[in-house]
Amino acid sequence: MNSAYAVHRRLENMIPEQISRAGKTILSATETIDAIQTHPGLIPVSISAEAGGYIVWLDMLRYPFTERQFCHSVANAVDQQSQQPYAFTSRLDVLYMPDVVTDGLSPDAFIFHMSRCGSTLLSRSLAKNEKNIVLNDATPLHESFWQIITDNWQSDFAIDETKLSFIRRLLLAIGRPRIAGQDRYFVKFRSWSIAFIKFIMQAFPTVPCIFIYRDPIEVMVSAKHRAPEPLLRLQNLPLTSFITGKASDAVRNLETIAYLSLFYEGYLTAAVRAEVPQLQFLNYMDVKKDNLSVILQKGLDYSPAPEDLAVMQTQFDFYSKDNDDKVAFVPDRKAKQAEATQEIRVAAARMQVLMDELDRSPKNLARYL
Repeated sequence: MNSAYAVHRRLENMIPEQISRAGKTILSATETIDAIQTHPGLIPVSISAEAGGYIVWLDMLRYPFTERQFCHSVANAVDQQSQQPYAFTSRLDVLYMPDVVTDGLSPDAFIFHMSRCGSTLLSRSLAKNEKNIVLNDATPLHESFWQIITDNWQSDFAIDETKLSFIRRLLLAIGRPRIAGQDRYFVKFRSWSIAFIKFIMQAFPTVPCIFIYRDPIEVMVSAKHRAPEPLLRLQNLPLTSFITGKASDAVRNLETIAYLSLFYEGYLTAAVRAEVPQLQFLNYMDVKKDNLSVILQKGLDYSPAPEDLAVMQTQFDFYSKDNDDKVAFVPDRKAKQAEATQEIRVAAARMQVLMDELDRSPKNLARYL
């Protein structure tokens, strides 16, 4: 079964034994529903589009997901269990059944972003409050899921109720409360998910959502220092053409900055063109501790208690990519601007019109700050 999860090698590498065991136990739809009812911590952790589609399920018990990425949380949850977690595989079509999950929360807000722009800072701030369930780049919502939804990367893929129900039930399944008192549910998608915002918001037409963006110069300098592996591994996959609109041959041999700039420009374009009434925009420059209350209230329709807000604000003191919150945050905008190469500046200049449009938009949260 390992070959069925080729797209998710990172999770395989982090918990190889558990993924292997899950692949050897395939439950029927009825057995899967029984397992879900018996194990309140059981959630999908991976999806494969191969062989008709499979879902890997693991019991996370009461582990709170506070890490910067879903896969890190899953790995840490497994590591902290004294015994091997309950794990199995089901067919994908179990999520087409209307009552497969009855105790999951429906999402309260979505965070879209262009990468390296403060989205992890915001999501990890939300996760500081144990009453919140927060998904950070959830593995089940990666390439295989979208390959299924887009009918194998058809640009004009059909949107129907079956597919809309699929994402609703998937998010319900991942959003099962595992800790007493959890009553809010926030989803931060992977950066390229902004390309699918029409579909996502059609499934959840009343859910508040924001798009966080940043000066492309700073984003690309950050990418130059620490390569975005999730994007680089897509370079030879159909998803790249789907998102960038460029032919595979035109993308395959591009140098790193030229390649990444296609994505960043695509993200900004998708945000500007999105016909989503509740979508609001947030510039990285406004992602500040003192602005958090307003960002949550006006952007995510969330008004935490003062004591909970104070705890969430502590995340701003640390580097958000450090899961242990031991590395102090040091502002780096000026340094990134100074390090920008001519190639980066030329690429960023192409996106300036889009940046200006987002900054001037009446839907920008800056109007409240």
